[in-house]
Amino acid sequence: MAVQTYIFRWDRCGRKGQECRVTARGKMNSCRVEFGDGFIMITSRNAIRKAQPWEVGQVYVWWSPGEPEDDLHGFRTQRERDDHERGKPGPFQRVVRDHHKLGPIDPAVVAVREITDKWKPG
Repeated sequence: MAVQTYIFRWDRCGRKGQECRVTARGKMNSCRVEFGDGFIMITSRNAIRKAQPWEVGQVYVWWSPGEPEDDLHGFRTQRERDDHERGKPGPFQRVVRDHHKLGPIDPAVVAVREITDKWKPG
């Protein structure tokens, strides 16, 4: 039987948006959840939701405008994307691109990235 992955929805213990799995269910709508780093908590089952297939295994990093965007793909939430477009300073959580799924980067793309990274407006 496959393990069902959940996403922690509440902002408790800095765990909002992290993957977890339910290891026990209790009375009064409570459950015991375990996170990938081994952290365990007892919480309401309202605090978790089933993970969508595209959410499982994603890695997020903190990013601020002006930092390189290599290997980053999209924002964690639509709100963060909108805040970035409005010019807010951040930091924002960005999705790290999975290279093992995309395959190797074309050498021509790498060469263009190197040229554009070194270019400074005069």
